Amino acid sequence: MRFVPVEEHYQRLRYTLALLLSLHCDGNILFQCATKLGMTSDAFDLARSGTVDPEVIEARGEGSPARPAWLGLAALAAFTRNDRWSTLRYLREASQYGESSVLSWASISEIRCEATRISTKSWTGSGYRECRARTQPRCSA
Repeated sequence: MRFVPVEEHYQRLRYTLALLLSLHCDGNILFQCATKLGMTSDAFDLARSGTVDPEVIEARGEGSPARPAWLGLAALAAFTRNDRWSTLRYLREASQYGESSVLSWASISEIRCEATRISTKSWTGSGYRECRARTQPRCSA
């Protein structure tokens, strides 16, 4: 067990989530507990792990002023599970919130980078990769 001061709530949350994930606990329950007070980077890690259902993430955003961010996260979870139609549906809904749709940009850019990485693997011509490398922003993939 790792002890930290009470003021270090975020550090305790991160450590506990990592421990529970390594013990193969249900991702949906972990997500609901981890996001009870709001969105943290751990929510992205859980969505990216494939253990959280996109519907659970979408439900978390119901009535939230940050709903586009939750929809973007649901799109990331759907993309991780290779559910392309749900990914598009969540991204489309997130983009319909006007100015607050910028909250989903983190998820959109991550999906875009991963999709680009996957699609360039399927092309064998180096000319395609060179062209894409000049026109696309760099990803940390």
